Amino acid sequence: MAVTVRLLQPINGEAMAQILEGSAAHKRRPLREFNQKVRDRFVGEPPGAILKCLDNLAPTPENVVPVPLQPPEPSEFDDNPYNFAAWEGTTPFLPEAGHDGATHERWHAGRHSGRLHVRLEAVTPVFVPEGTFLDSADRETPRWFWSCPHPDDAIGTVRYGIPGSTIKGVVRTLFETWTNSLLTAISPKHYEEHIPYRRRSATPMVVKAVHHNGDIELLRCEADGLSPFAHWSPGGWRRRGAVGQPGMQVWNPPGEVAFPDGTAAVPGDFVDPANTAQYQAVRFRANLLWTPQHKHGRYNRLVVKVTTAPAVRVAGGAERYRNGLKHPFFHPTEGHPHYVMTGPNDSHYTNIPDKETGGPCTEPVDARLEEMRDLRPGSIVFVVPGAASTAPVAFGRNVNFTWPALRTPLALLAGFAPPADAEERLWDEANGARDTVADLARATFGFAGSQAEGAVGHPFRARVRFGTFWAAAEAMPAPNAVSLGPLTAPSGSKLKARTVYLPRGRDQRYQTYDEATTLRGRKFYWHQRWTQGLVAYDHTAAAHPDQSSQCPPPIHVMPQGSTFDGIVDFDNLTNLEIGALLVSLDPRLFFGHEAGDFGIKLGKGKPRGLGSVRTKISVRVRRSPADCYESLAASALPPEAKEDGARFCEAAVQAFKDWLGTKSGGGAASTLGFVRDLEQLLRLPSTTSLRKYHAPGYDGMPGFGNADGDPQSGRPLAMQPARDLEVT
Repeated sequence: MAVTVRLLQPINGEAMAQILEGSAAHKRRPLREFNQKVRDRFVGEPPGAILKCLDNLAPTPENVVPVPLQPPEPSEFDDNPYNFAAWEGTTPFLPEAGHDGATHERWHAGRHSGRLHVRLEAVTPVFVPEGTFLDSADRETPRWFWSCPHPDDAIGTVRYGIPGSTIKGVVRTLFETWTNSLLTAISPKHYEEHIPYRRRSATPMVVKAVHHNGDIELLRCEADGLSPFAHWSPGGWRRRGAVGQPGMQVWNPPGEVAFPDGTAAVPGDFVDPANTAQYQAVRFRANLLWTPQHKHGRYNRLVVKVTTAPAVRVAGGAERYRNGLKHPFFHPTEGHPHYVMTGPNDSHYTNIPDKETGGPCTEPVDARLEEMRDLRPGSIVFVVPGAASTAPVAFGRNVNFTWPALRTPLALLAGFAPPADAEERLWDEANGARDTVADLARATFGFAGSQAEGAVGHPFRARVRFGTFWAAAEAMPAPNAVSLGPLTAPSGSKLKARTVYLPRGRDQRYQTYDEATTLRGRKFYWHQRWTQGLVAYDHTAAAHPDQSSQCPPPIHVMPQGSTFDGIVDFDNLTNLEIGALLVSLDPRLFFGHEAGDFGIKLGKGKPRGLGSVRTKISVRVRRSPADCYESLAASALPPEAKEDGARFCEAAVQAFKDWLGTKSGGGAASTLGFVRDLEQLLRLPSTTSLRKYHAPGYDGMPGFGNADGDPQSGRPLAMQPARDLEVT
C-alpha cells in the first residue's frame, strides 16, 4: 500500500520527513529512520516535496543508525507535560514546636536571620514576559523578556532579570509541597462551583414529563442488541451490528420501511411516549455541537421502542441540566456568533436542518442551545446510570454532553483547602497555651488574613523576601523570536482533560468527579531537554500549522546557559524552615548530587519545555542582631559575618529530613509519596526528553468511554503516578 511522505525543513542540520496518511499520520521523524529506498528517492528534492512510497518505511537492520538523543516514543501514560506530587494523608503537616518566635518585632535566640545568595542557571531557554500591556488578541507583536533599570546603576541602565515575585511564587509552591502544607489562598468563587464536564452515553431514554420543581420523568427503551443509530439508504433501514457482529444490519427488503418485528417505522421529530407497540425512528442529531467529518455522520435517525416499565423520576434533573447549559463552554465568544458547518449533509451529523438541500449551512448557536434546552415530552435524552443502580445520574440531549459534577473542586481538596481569610492565624490561644494552627508554608510565606473587627484571624507578613534576580550586564535575549505551538486549549477541551487531575479508581481507570473524593495533588510540569538546548521542533508553531490561530505571539527567550543572580532574605526561621526553603530552591540538597541532576521550573512556556533552571546557593550571610541594634548608621555597621554556607545548608537540610522522617511513621523521608513524586518531577533528564502538549481534540484528551453504565471504559488507563515514571 502506498504511503505519502513529505520532506520537511532540516532541524539542527538533520533532514526531517512527515508521514501524511495511515496510522502514523502527521508524525514527524528524521529521514534516517526511513529505509534506504525511501531516503534515496528524496535525494536532491527540496523541502516540501511529497512522494508516494510503495515500500515499507522502516529501515532494514543494517541501515539503522543508533541515536542516543532520540528516545523511544513515550507511552500514552506519561506522554503528558505535567504530573502531580500527591498529598500525604488527609491533613497538612504541622510543626510540633509551634510558632513561638515567628515574629517580626525582634530577632529571637534559636532562630536564624540572614541572606542567601542564589544563582539560577538556565538549562533550557527561559521566558519571563515584560510588564508592557499588549492586547491578548495581538498574536503578531513579539513579546520581550522582562527588564528594568538596575537599582545599583547611577544612570539607570536597563538590565534583564526575573522579578522577585516570580521566584517567590515558584518557591512557595515547592515549599508547600515539600512540607505537605495547605494550598496557597484561592478564590472560593471558582472552586465552589460544580464543574460541568464531558460525559458520553449511547443509552437513550424518552422524556415523559418535566415538573415545576425541576424533577424529570424518563421512560426506558427496549434494547434489541443492535445500535439505536440508524440511517435510510436505497437498501433499506440500516443499523450497526451488536458487539461481535461487525458491519451493517439490513432489517428489511429494499424499498420497504419496516423493522424486525414487522411493524412499520413511525418517523417524526419526537417519540410518542404512549406508543409501546412500535419502533419509532425519530429525527436525531448525535451531537448538537459542531463536529465535522464524524464517522457516524450518516446516522440521522434514532430507533427506539418505549417499554411498559414505570417511568424513572430524577429529582432536580431538569433544573440541573438547564443550569449546566449556562456554562461559558456553550456560549460563543465575540466575533464568533455561529458554529459554521460546511459540507454535504451525509458528512456532518449536525446538518439535519439542511438535509433537503444537502449543501453547506450555517446555524446560529442560539438555535442549538434552544434545542438542547427543549425537554418536552417525547424528547430523547442519553443517560449515564449510577454505579449502584440503574437510575440515571446524568443525562444530555446529545451523545457527548456535559453534566455538573457531584463534588466541587473545593470538596476534592479535602483537608488541603486553605482556610477563609477570617480564620487565618498562626495559633489558637486558650487556657494559656498556643495551639498551632498555621502550617510551615503559611508561617514562613505569610497570608492575607482579615482585619475586620471581630474576626478570629489576622494578617501575617512573610518572613522571607525575594529580590530581583538579575542577568549579567551583557546578557541579551535570543535575537530571533521563538514561535511556540498552542499553549491553551479552546473552550471545551479542558472539560475532557480534567479527568487526569483525579486519582485512579476501580480497575485502575479514571474516576469521575462524582466518584473521586480527592484530587491527585499539586501539579508540576516535567523538565524537558532537547539537542543543544534549543526549543524542540515539536513545541514550535511550525509543527502545528493547523492550529496557527491558537498559537501565542512570538517570544524572545533567554538562551540556555544564561545566569540570574539574586538574594533571598529571611528572618526568625528555624533550622527546619530553612531546610525546607533550601530544598525548595535547590532539590539537589535533598536528593544528593550523586542521585543525578535536579532543578526547578519558572516563567512561561513550561509545558513546551521552557523554564528549567539549576540552582546554586553560594553563601549564607548571618546578620548580627546586637551589632545592628547598637548602630544607627549603616556605614558604621561591622562587616556581615559570613559562615560556611555548605555546612550551614547541610545542617538545616538534615533537620528538615529528620522532621519528614517523623511524619513518615519513623521511616526515611524518602519513603513519603510526595517526596518520591518530586524526585522524578524535579529531575533534569540527561537525554532528550519530550513531553507532548496534546492538541485540543476528541482523541487528544483523556475522557470517558462509550460503554453504557461504565463511562470510564474505552479509554486509556489513568496516568501513572510521577513516582512510577523514571526520568533518565
